[in-house]
Amino acid sequence: MAKLLSPLKALALIALLALCASAYAAESDKGMLADLISRALSSPSMKVSIGAVDGVLSSDASISDIVLSDRNGPWLKVDKVRLVWNRLALFSRRLEVDQLTIGHMQFLQRPAPSDTPPPDNSGPQSILPELPLKVIIKQFGVQELSLGEPVVGVAARLSISGKATLGPPSEGLDLTLTAQRLDAPGDFKALLTYVPATDRLTLNVNSEEPAGGIFAHLANLPGLPPVKLAFNGAGALDNFTAKLDFSAGADAWANGEVVVARQGAGRQLTLDLNSRLEGLAPGVVQPVFAGQTALKGDVRFNDDSSIALPGGLHLVSAAARLDFEGEKSATGLLDFKVHAGAIPGSTTVGKLDLNASINGPLASPTIEGAFDAGEIRVEQGSVDRVTASFRASPNGPLTEETTRVLFEGQAKVNGLALADPAFAQAVGRDLTLTMHGSASSSGEATFDALELAAPSFSAQYSGLLSPSKIRGKANIVARDLSRFSLLAGGTLKGEARIAADLDGAPRYGALSATIDAHATRVATNFPMFDRATGGTLDLTGAARLTPGGGFAFSDLLASGQHASARLNGEYGRDKVDLGARIEIPETQALDPRVSGKAEVAAALSGTPSDLTAALKANLGEGRLLDRKTTGIALEALANHVTGLIDANASLFGDVDGHALQGSMHVAKHDDGGWAIDNLGLSLASARLSGALAIGANNLATGDLSFSATNLDDLSPLVLTKLTGALQAKASASVADGKQALAVTANSDRMTIDTNRLEGLKVDLKVADLWGAKIISGFAQLARAEVAGQSITGVKLTATGSASASDLELSGNARGLSINARGRLFGGPPTRLELASFAAQGGGQRITLAAPATVTYGGDGLDIKNLTFLVGAGRLSLSGHSGSMLALRASAAAVPLTALDLVSPGLGISGVADGEATIGGTPGNPTGEWRVRLQRVVAPQMRNLGLPALDVAGSGRLAGGRTSLDATINAGTGNVVRVTG
Repeated sequence: MAKLLSPLKALALIALLALCASAYAAESDKGMLADLISRALSSPSMKVSIGAVDGVLSSDASISDIVLSDRNGPWLKVDKVRLVWNRLALFSRRLEVDQLTIGHMQFLQRPAPSDTPPPDNSGPQSILPELPLKVIIKQFGVQELSLGEPVVGVAARLSISGKATLGPPSEGLDLTLTAQRLDAPGDFKALLTYVPATDRLTLNVNSEEPAGGIFAHLANLPGLPPVKLAFNGAGALDNFTAKLDFSAGADAWANGEVVVARQGAGRQLTLDLNSRLEGLAPGVVQPVFAGQTALKGDVRFNDDSSIALPGGLHLVSAAARLDFEGEKSATGLLDFKVHAGAIPGSTTVGKLDLNASINGPLASPTIEGAFDAGEIRVEQGSVDRVTASFRASPNGPLTEETTRVLFEGQAKVNGLALADPAFAQAVGRDLTLTMHGSASSSGEATFDALELAAPSFSAQYSGLLSPSKIRGKANIVARDLSRFSLLAGGTLKGEARIAADLDGAPRYGALSATIDAHATRVATNFPMFDRATGGTLDLTGAARLTPGGGFAFSDLLASGQHASARLNGEYGRDKVDLGARIEIPETQALDPRVSGKAEVAAALSGTPSDLTAALKANLGEGRLLDRKTTGIALEALANHVTGLIDANASLFGDVDGHALQGSMHVAKHDDGGWAIDNLGLSLASARLSGALAIGANNLATGDLSFSATNLDDLSPLVLTKLTGALQAKASASVADGKQALAVTANSDRMTIDTNRLEGLKVDLKVADLWGAKIISGFAQLARAEVAGQSITGVKLTATGSASASDLELSGNARGLSINARGRLFGGPPTRLELASFAAQGGGQRITLAAPATVTYGGDGLDIKNLTFLVGAGRLSLSGHSGSMLALRASAAAVPLTALDLVSPGLGISGVADGEATIGGTPGNPTGEWRVRLQRVVAPQMRNLGLPALDVAGSGRLAGGRTSLDATINAGTGNVVRVTG
């Protein structure tokens, strides 16, 4: 609620200035008056803009179009403020307001923190402020307050009403405030009255919101539960009692009593609070607050200004307890002690021993602490032992600006086992932290040394460090980059050293880093990147974060042995001007099929809401495969990238004496449709052309055609040797609101690298591509050599009907004659009903035992009744294969001679039985398997006269590996067992 009162204070000040100015302004001066007040209230850190002031000489005045802005832009807007007041009351030293009404107030974002430190308020202060006159507001209200998501974490609309009276300290305060959500259930009510003359205080705060309310977002409560709060108290400060009742969902609550009572020469505050806050605590400390937590104890505030904790304050949970004891003397000497320990029998904290003290004068106390904990088990991992110590001591009174607080600390972590495997591998099991330096009374810390050390890395920092300012130098050494491979998502090897000069204001989102980094022996699972670096990567230049979430680069250069990339420019909230340039002096170092110098330049410009992107790539005089090239260039320009994009691309140059030309235009329309036209590519005999229009309904019309009488003309572009000829065309059309597609292709002969195809003919039509997928036509291939295997006589025939497509497939591959027949249903989901399948050759035969179904949905394949007869045996598979696995496979009496179908001439005989149940994910499958092989004989065994083998094995899949428990029996009692 304090966030809501802050803009109300600003508006009240604006209204007060308007009233004061009314004594000197004429009605015709309202524009000049608005400008005068705007300038009077503005400061270097905040700008106030007022549109108009009306009725300044009357008792019914209004102020319009108020805007408060800071360096991040406007944070508060108000359309109108109306003030109905009693001017004559000023003669009685009263500001008497009958009605203060605010129309639509927009709280757009949180105001930026002030650059100016707060004034020194260390002297004696009255509970209530001294005002030159009594303020009485009989009725105030905000008709609609709009809170932006950056303010409280969720967009919200509220109405506010209330009244207030604030006079001299002897007359106290009377405030009533009510807030009601307009866009969702939820209300807040507050009543505060205090009369210093009688010392009587009344304080009532009540609020209730459903799940996802303002308070849950503002406090970042896990799960955003419903919240209910009641804090009500009344009485003189010598006999005041308040009761708390708080709940956040079903599992988080707090209740109890706060009592303030006169006892002799002082007042005693008694706390008796019980809670269950485990669900609201951060995950790493949740075990400390497991179960019920109690805060009990007394704090005595004596009239001589001394403070004592008779019996201490105690915070006790099921796992640990925290005890406070000590006193502050009347002369300002502190003597406080804090102790924390684990509760015996805790399953999450085996050992906890914290001892801290605060001693010395109030103006310059010394703080010391020591911490020893062990056998900690939490969801995020476990720790065998943690030890730490800390000491801080000022060299003078904290009230003096020149005083520095000298500090030093160290910590050790042993036996750290993080639950996340990637972080566990990177960090290791042992850590040490050391620090020493000094801090100012405002909290700015200067580190002479701050060092974190782990087995795989070390990091040091020296310099100024605070939430509002950072200026110093950081050094990081990673001695073994392979420990970060899981975090990187792939292979990573080498070592790296990083030095950075840091400067900025983190609180305002401003931070710059001047970087000098070097990595050696670098290796990744990206061969092209590894060839570009040659095992060495340097990074120099500057990068910075800018207020508003922007970023910028100044000559940031990443360079390897064979390539470099440079970044310059800024991506800001209001302007974007960002450029990148890549240079490869000799492309042959990256790909032996290419030679020549390559350059790539890319740029982003405009604003984040209306970006323009440009790209230029050039290959100088060189070669693609064995063809000479000159002037190869690719250029692209895209306007309105984040909106209705309109992009053009062109390709040109000379390849082996032939002109290379290419083009494409892509545009998005207002209705959500797309246009792809001017699509073309020509090089010698190769031609590609077409255009496509995609409507808002995602239905496309257009044609794409390709022809090449000599595919070798395209070899340098695809960097693969091609031969032969190809004619192909694809046509998209719309009929009865459904997508239709027709594809034709013909090639008598063509080769792709070492693969050869002959007699390719395709003539297929698909009706209702996104629905029923009705296919008709044929595709055939007379002969092919693929990966050294021969394929002949392949033919697919499709016959479409009203709701399905009948498919027939035949052909010969790996010495097998294959025939299959089924029916395809478009769905969704797409379903293939396999009616028959047969593969035979070399004396072996595999057939489908019964019709089976394979269904393809949004999360993979569902397989039902897929069983093959293999000789006298059976192979079965059923279940689901997708992002999650739920598969069951079995084999019964499968002859091992069938392996000749996979690898001709293998010649193994025997029989296999087994089963497997597979769950988990494709990247981490789980489950169990069992297999038994009987009478296994290989040709080599047969030639040597060795006996047949019986093999039985089983295992469990987990963590990317399988356990193994296998026995091998060679007869006559010769048994070998293998486990692991």
